[in-house]
Amino acid sequence: MIFRRIFRKLGSMEWGYLLGLALPGGLLAVTFSLMRLLGEVVPRSLGGQLDMMKSVVFLSLGLAMGGVALLQLLRGSVGQKLALVGLQCVWIFLVTVELSSHQFYLSTGTTIDFYLMVFTLTHLADNARVIGNEVPADIYYFLVLYIAVLAVAPWYIYRRQSRLNGPAPGQEHGETRGSWVLAFASFTFLFAATLPGIIAVDDGSLVRAPTVNVALSAADSLQESLTVSSVEVLPTTLNARIQPAMGDEGGATTAPRNLVFLVLESVRASASTIHAPDLKTTPFMADLAARSTVAQNAYAVVPHSSKALVAILCGIEPNFHMPITEAFPGRIPGRCLPQLLREHGYQSAFFQSATQEFENRKQLVANFGFDDFRPGDDMDPTGMEMANYFGYEDNIMLAPSREWLLEHRDKPFFTTYFTLTAHHDYLAPTRYGRHDFSEDELFNRYLNAVHYVDRFVANIFAQYKELGIYEDTIFVIVGDHGEAFGEHGRYQHDNVPYQEGTHIPMLIFDPQNPTPRSVEYNVNHLDLLPSAVKSLGFEIVAGEFPGTPLAEVDRERRLFMNCWYERRCMAEIFGDEKYIYHFGAQPDEFFNLSEDPLETKNLAATRDDLGERRQRLLEWRSRAINLHEGYAKTLKSK
Repeated sequence: MIFRRIFRKLGSMEWGYLLGLALPGGLLAVTFSLMRLLGEVVPRSLGGQLDMMKSVVFLSLGLAMGGVALLQLLRGSVGQKLALVGLQCVWIFLVTVELSSHQFYLSTGTTIDFYLMVFTLTHLADNARVIGNEVPADIYYFLVLYIAVLAVAPWYIYRRQSRLNGPAPGQEHGETRGSWVLAFASFTFLFAATLPGIIAVDDGSLVRAPTVNVALSAADSLQESLTVSSVEVLPTTLNARIQPAMGDEGGATTAPRNLVFLVLESVRASASTIHAPDLKTTPFMADLAARSTVAQNAYAVVPHSSKALVAILCGIEPNFHMPITEAFPGRIPGRCLPQLLREHGYQSAFFQSATQEFENRKQLVANFGFDDFRPGDDMDPTGMEMANYFGYEDNIMLAPSREWLLEHRDKPFFTTYFTLTAHHDYLAPTRYGRHDFSEDELFNRYLNAVHYVDRFVANIFAQYKELGIYEDTIFVIVGDHGEAFGEHGRYQHDNVPYQEGTHIPMLIFDPQNPTPRSVEYNVNHLDLLPSAVKSLGFEIVAGEFPGTPLAEVDRERRLFMNCWYERRCMAEIFGDEKYIYHFGAQPDEFFNLSEDPLETKNLAATRDDLGERRQRLLEWRSRAINLHEGYAKTLKSK
């Protein structure tokens, strides 16, 4: 009764708001939600479908009612028109977020939040290539057109209604009461839009409208910024030094050896023949593994390239905030491998086939301490195929590598080759043919890209043999992170704490000692720096690194992982037990990897120690963040 009376008393401005703003904006948001629901592979019950739709419907209704109430309460004042402008901004923001999140979901299987939105807006130059590849041009035109409609339609309807119906009726007592009823209903709907799923509990943040996730994560960000962490700051490794290990006679145990790191972009363990013998994607590396120290259970600390490189080359946890602060000048709180080796006469070079522009890679490499940086931008692309939107196939590095080695092979050196070909969007250069590894077209392209990377590794080994420096070189091969293809509803890697995103190949090969050794205990990127130091015949005499040489890992340790997206997911692994914490966005998960390697059976409900595991993860995260942020403060005070 009261709602019918409210609608009968709507003025021209309120009709303009409802028909020209709330209706098209709400319909678009609901349509995107329906499209995501209809695109799901696994069907839901009717209750589950309604659960997935309720947040966006409640949000739209709440904003529609709240807007009408506001305009009614301000009727007859200048503030009413200003309020309509403000409401236009709200709906344009909502439409932009809903459309962006829809496209992001199609690419990654996850939703955007405040942290990701702010990061994207503040790093548009970095993300332009990714966004340009992921988002069809038609989407931009559609968004601009829709924003234009939302900007013009309310005012057009308002003026037309004013001419037809004359001035809006005055605000009487009953209408004021009706406005407050609408305001209360608006608050109720908006609050209901923030509630978690009832049936679709495991869908976590996906059950909420993206705009609601942005608002809630913004509140989390504010709360975290106001919270002072009491966790101690880890010591830096700025005083780290190495020296030749002394033999029984008091002399150095080995002559200087060269060191090569081959960091394989987006290569997960299960995509390699080393860990999946029936999958013939990496025959060269599989053959090499039979003569190497191989970590059977190696993990990334953060499944994102720049962060992973910090852990691999510097032996410390990266900053767990999203921005690549390690690429700010002088912002790594420690000494990395090139710096440690330089004191013993080593020259160093970092090669990558990708562009140097993304995430300020040039400065990051300089912070690592490399003497030379050779990015794909400076390499000759003649005859090379594009690998993805970041650059050309990895063979583009062969000529610059040969040139540098010829110039520097008379002294010990440390080189790092960072591949690109297996990165999304998996164009899979056809130089070495196209194989049928999988019936799924996208996954097959990825596996062909991994096969290409195997051939590139073989080419590097052949080059070192040709130049006569193979025997004097130790080779370290490691994945920077894995890659997901919907196994847990997620794609790519940044937000994937599951095995497909974090379990990576890792091996160390010494041509002078081709003895096979299998490391069965869990290890991670942090173990590579001390492993390389030991393999070269050095020992660490100052500085506390968290890792352990692979040859000395003799027990299970608690290892931790952190997703790159801010406050999205973390994981602890201890033996076969793996715990995943989603910061409350979805229920905690616990898996027994020995019985359930694909992580399909969540055993969290059977555990009573998840609180302890969660606390350990959060303390680890705080310690690493405090290490980086505390060091940054010391730089500012100088």
